[in-house]
Amino acid sequence: MTPGEFRDARATLGLTQTQLAKVMGLSSYKTVSYIETEDRPPHPAVVRLMQAYLSEWRPPDWPHEPTTKPQSNISTKEPHK
Repeated sequence: MTPGEFRDARATLGLTQTQLAKVMGLSSYKTVSYIETEDRPPHPAVVRLMQAYLSEWRPPDWPHEPTTKPQSNISTKEPHK
């Protein structure tokens, strides 16, 4: 997992850097920021934990439950030409 993929995974989970740092037991959001921007891959243990989160495993202190997407009143049909 690259730093960019790690950042994308966090976004997929809908977590802020602060929230992810808390559930991963990291010192602060600055650690997550560093992981997302450094020039080398994240530590393998951090990657395994992120992969578990992406597989829908949730620790007891998870900040929120995934929400369903709100339904939009905007039509997705193409306009008539």
